[in-house]
Amino acid sequence: MTLPIARELARYGIRVMTIAPGIFDTPMLASFAPAARESLGQQVPFPPRLGKPSEYAALVSTSSRTKC
Repeated sequence: MTLPIARELARYGIRVMTIAPGIFDTPMLASFAPAARESLGQQVPFPPRLGKPSEYAALVSTSSRTKC
């Protein structure tokens, strides 16, 4: 869906970007057994761990400030 929207908005000088996060360590996952959380983290290709919400926030913040 990103590509069609990007093409539509390009004429107005608007850039479109998609971020597809993996599995994040959230309060919901805190109730899971440690072995289950470890197993979920190992399913992520790189890095093989659960993401941190602060990492996602930093990515979005940095990406939104970057000028081309």
